[in-house]
Amino acid sequence: MAGVETAVRQIELKWPKVPEQLIKGDKFLKWEEGSSGFIEILLRVDPKGYFLYWKIEGKEDTQLLDLAYVRDIRCAKYAKPPKDKKIKEAGTNFGSSNIPLQDKCVTICHGYNYIDLEWTHLVAENSSVAKKWSEEVFSYAYNLLSLNKNQLGEWEKLYFRLTTVEMEKNKIPVKAIQKCLSKDKDDRARISKALEKIGWPSGKNDAIDLKAFDFDTFFKFYLALLERSEIEGIFKELSKNKGNITTVMFRDFLNDMQRHPSLHKTLFPLYTDAQCEALINDYESAVNKKGKKKGQLTKEGLLYFLMCEENNLTPMHRLDLGANMKLTLAAYYINSSHNTYLTGHQLTGKSSVEIYRQVLLTGCRCLELDCWDGKDGEPIITHGFTMCTEVLFKDVVYAIAESAFKVSDYPVILSFENHCSVAQQKLLAQYCNEAFGELLLDKPIDGHPLKPGVPLPTPYDLRKKILIKNKKMHKGTGDDEELAGLTDEEKKKIEKEKKDAGTAAKEAEAAEEMSALVNYIQPVHFTTFEQAQKKDRHYEMSSMVETQALNKLKDNPEDFVDYNKKQITRIYPKGTRVDSSNYVPQIYWNAGCQLVALNFQCFDIAMCVNLGVFEYNGCSGYLLKPEFMRKLDKRFDPFTESTVDGVVAGTIEIKIISAQFLSDKQISSYVEVEMYGLPTDTVRKKFKTKIIENNGMDPYYDEKVFVFKKVVLPDLAVVRIIVSEENGKFIGHRVMPLDGIKPGYRHVPLRNESNRPLGLASVFAHIVAKDYVSDAFADFADALLNPIAYQSAQEARAAALCAFEDDPDAALNAAKPGKSPKAGKKAWGAAGKKVSHGNIAKSALMGAAKKPAAGAPGKAATPASPPPPPAAADSEFVANSKMKDESAVTPPKLDVLKQNKAYSKILSKRDKEVDSIKKKNDKAQANMKTKMKSEEKKMKDGHQKAEKKAEKSGKDEHDRLVKENQDKFNQLHKENIDKFVSLCTDHFNAESEICKKYIDSLNDCLKNIITSNQEELKKKLQTIHDKEVEAMNKEMNKKSKEEQKNLGKETKDKEELARKKRESSKKLIDGIVAERNKLKALKERQEKALEKNVEALTKEFEKEKSNAENKLKEEIDAKLKKVKEEWS
Repeated sequence: MAGVETAVRQIELKWPKVPEQLIKGDKFLKWEEGSSGFIEILLRVDPKGYFLYWKIEGKEDTQLLDLAYVRDIRCAKYAKPPKDKKIKEAGTNFGSSNIPLQDKCVTICHGYNYIDLEWTHLVAENSSVAKKWSEEVFSYAYNLLSLNKNQLGEWEKLYFRLTTVEMEKNKIPVKAIQKCLSKDKDDRARISKALEKIGWPSGKNDAIDLKAFDFDTFFKFYLALLERSEIEGIFKELSKNKGNITTVMFRDFLNDMQRHPSLHKTLFPLYTDAQCEALINDYESAVNKKGKKKGQLTKEGLLYFLMCEENNLTPMHRLDLGANMKLTLAAYYINSSHNTYLTGHQLTGKSSVEIYRQVLLTGCRCLELDCWDGKDGEPIITHGFTMCTEVLFKDVVYAIAESAFKVSDYPVILSFENHCSVAQQKLLAQYCNEAFGELLLDKPIDGHPLKPGVPLPTPYDLRKKILIKNKKMHKGTGDDEELAGLTDEEKKKIEKEKKDAGTAAKEAEAAEEMSALVNYIQPVHFTTFEQAQKKDRHYEMSSMVETQALNKLKDNPEDFVDYNKKQITRIYPKGTRVDSSNYVPQIYWNAGCQLVALNFQCFDIAMCVNLGVFEYNGCSGYLLKPEFMRKLDKRFDPFTESTVDGVVAGTIEIKIISAQFLSDKQISSYVEVEMYGLPTDTVRKKFKTKIIENNGMDPYYDEKVFVFKKVVLPDLAVVRIIVSEENGKFIGHRVMPLDGIKPGYRHVPLRNESNRPLGLASVFAHIVAKDYVSDAFADFADALLNPIAYQSAQEARAAALCAFEDDPDAALNAAKPGKSPKAGKKAWGAAGKKVSHGNIAKSALMGAAKKPAAGAPGKAATPASPPPPPAAADSEFVANSKMKDESAVTPPKLDVLKQNKAYSKILSKRDKEVDSIKKKNDKAQANMKTKMKSEEKKMKDGHQKAEKKAEKSGKDEHDRLVKENQDKFNQLHKENIDKFVSLCTDHFNAESEICKKYIDSLNDCLKNIITSNQEELKKKLQTIHDKEVEAMNKEMNKKSKEEQKNLGKETKDKEELARKKRESSKKLIDGIVAERNKLKALKERQEKALEKNVEALTKEFEKEKSNAENKLKEEIDAKLKKVKEEWS
């Protein structure tokens, strides 16, 4: 969110400065296609750069082009030259005849949106005039300040139209004013009455002298034309019915109501009395020159402020290119298009070269090119296997080269869906090189090699570079590498995803020439998050159809976010969206997906949100993701319903008060307010005003406040305000990121479907932005945050009202800040003075810090840090806390953690591999053992026969033979043992090597399990803490209510009762703050105990890890010892 800002840095945005040459005008020849006619015109631009207008020689009629709807202006080789012989001859001879006609040509493209375009063709007197006008007028058409004018700016634009374009003979015709504001008969009569009221001629055929037609009087005409009675109520409330708003009142209004309470007061200083006095002087000088009083703001001056640039809806630093553009490409949302070439239906639509230019001019940075073999050997772009028309690839890349960096200098990604043969792929590469030249990034830049673990380059590094996304040729690798290590079930799932992806999954293999152009955007088929993390190749990206991405998001939301911190994901619409409709991009932005590609030709809700969001950051096409979606050490669940660590949830209140100039007809209208963000933050079809009938000029809704009670993640939230006719017909809307809205009373300028301004059409609303406070604290949040303001309001009003009320609570409730009486349309009742809201928890701690605990030093804790935990004994809430359970801070033993499914899976894989080789080894050992036993038995049998024979030769001969045989047997036995032990040693070592291979995987897995378990225990502690805080709040509130009920029985004196109730409320607040601190301190102690226990477990793990190989060696030695014992 943003408030009334003082620039933290120098704002680069500048208003147009129209040179004198364009104001006075230059002569051009104007011609039309399909005609041989042409006319000479004097082309001019008004001093503010709002309009392009011309008068035809000899005629009084003036024609104009509103620069808000100029889409492009081209000259020289990019402009369209005339084909008609007569026009060509006239153009060549016009001005400098020695300059080629093509160099003098200018083409202006304009339209309500970028699909339905119109063309104006001109010939300048020389090439320098053509170039000057093209560059200047283009800069005015895309000036972000001009496109984001407030209501006063749009009224000024009408003034310049009337005084420069509509003027006739130094007079402004009344009918010109009526034509610009309304077509309705009753409204035109109303316009005449307003003119009459300020003393200007008001008849249909009258005209106003230019000298009398000054802007200050023209603003008085605005005041007379529109009732704006809601301003009366706001003025009375702010001035406290004193007739004027003083400097101090205006200062408090700006600092309290027109500013977000959480803004840093150093970076965004508060308004001073001197600044406010200067502003009052400016506003009063415009509306009340004669009667103005120093330091006093009138009702007219207040309205002037509410309509002026100082009170713009959007902070200028958010419109400007202000994000850090020096982070990895993966850290940004990138404006992306799907099937860019189509201008309509997916099956029968028309393909266009021009649409590539137009999409780039919206700030889109990723385009899709579906390439197929053309019949004449020239590659084409079309939607394959449909009846869509085709365009030449060559024409498209030259159009891209022309328009790629006209709006944004940041890199363009061309997403190829390549179905071309090798021969025509060579042409694709050739045309890319020819058209783009040095713009084409055909090799990695210094410092960012294509190696695992190396982050992608930054958008800043890649300024004015075009990157190619196309299949990359990898010699010696293919699908087998992608599918390695996956289960059969995972492989089947991937095959199904490829089928669902349609033609995108059936691309041709990359030819060498196209492959050479691919570097940082290398598409690979997504397998698993684990595999991607293991490979750690930041330059590999995945394209997913929306259904596949949605499944990934539902199954593994946190892993999806982590994947997108390093690598890029492109999402595209499913094939069944034949009408070119879109999914809501917010779904995938929530997961951190960068390239969320949409059908730009369909102006549905999704496209409107996309165009609105990407207008910010200088329309660069790059938006920085929130920090917690970029930091590698943080985990984020897009489906969270609780607050995110480090992010303060917000509450947004929007009251739709009125609207202005919605239509030039009498229409009935209503306003809707929606929010898009996390699933828990998204609110649609809930908030809608009543219908105001037959008023297109200034409908007054005065609707109840629409409250978005808890916005968990304001950084990702987007608000959309839609105005529609009674029958649902779209009138206009505005899409605003929450951090791109200033709170307070604001005019919301409306846009059309293609996000272009709707002129004077606006909605007047009151927006309150504050940090979220749970219901348990809502009744006394103001007291915690701003006790001085709270007490003064309490005492002043309660003292006056308690004398008349039987129940003092009624007086106290009426005195609460933010409540104001309802006084009908003229005294609009929701303009009550608000107490500034900030971070409740932080302020509560600050409040507690002001009063040190008994026995503690007198020095209070600083606001930047919470106070130390109280020294008092544990309360019943702390004593009975489940956070004290040992199980809450004791991680499981290593043996238990090893039973984890992931660890068991790796272990099972290892054991399976070991068992496989062990079976072979056991068989070899058994065979050798059998063979050796057979040899030894055979020797023994032979020896026994020989010894029996030797008995006949005498005892000495027999004994000698026995000894000799025994020595031979022992020798054989020893050799067998050595051979068998050697074989077993080889076998055991082979089995051990397999185990060694899995040591790192098992250790990494176990380490992740330990970390994950620690996070789970911390999360569990946090959950217990939050539930106990909530229970404590309810319990203490219950006790407080009982206590206050008993107070009514103790005394009948109303003033005394009110005093005691205030004391009781204060006691409750102090008690809750103290108990919260105690529970927080207990949680922090338990978290430290958990860290200590995890540290001990980690040491045990590290010890086991370092002994793993020694343990394997010991196991081998034990087995060999057993083998030897068995043979001995």
